[in-house]
Amino acid sequence: MIKGIFTDLVLLKINGGIMNTESAVKREDIRAYIAPAINWAMMKSYYLNIQSEGNRDFPSQFYGTFNDLDIVRPASARPYFILPKGYVPLPSNQGIRYVTDGCDNTYTPLQDSDMALINYYSKQLTGVHFYRPSGNQVQLIGLPKLMNKISAVVIVDVDQLTDDDILPIQAGQEVDAINVCVEFFTGQRQLPGDKLNNKADINVA
Repeated sequence: MIKGIFTDLVLLKINGGIMNTESAVKREDIRAYIAPAINWAMMKSYYLNIQSEGNRDFPSQFYGTFNDLDIVRPASARPYFILPKGYVPLPSNQGIRYVTDGCDNTYTPLQDSDMALINYYSKQLTGVHFYRPSGNQVQLIGLPKLMNKISAVVIVDVDQLTDDDILPIQAGQEVDAINVCVEFFTGQRQLPGDKLNNKADINVA
């Protein structure tokens, strides 16, 4: 579902199917809450897929690809690259789907608990490459010495999508995500709808 259409549907449902300029809830309010609602829907789909099929993958159309990202090689730290956009913080770092270099090496995600043993892993598993995200900075371990570009495939943070972008909602979860937004705004504001387009705010005495 397109982000802009999702926003309009939430606004319509909040206002009882009537669009006007005097709604207590504005589009910018809904946009601010879309990310938590979509993240909730994604996690629900994730666990449902595990229960029904044992499948931990997300649909490929949810991912954005960033190619030819520059690798930074500090003198006293591990090499890293910067993701141009934020990603959804999913379990097991699945917000970042793939990290690959120009030699078709695929990098394996490292958990924080693995960092104490990374030197051991590197010696025992020669030829294996790892990455460890920290915000939008992604450290690389086992990077070939001459490599200066990297590619990453990620689920982009919903807040950084435009109104024309497709939201990462699995088919069948759209209504749930919309209802999460509607319940948040109607529960928090508890205000009556203003169906008269007369430039008067019924919530101001």
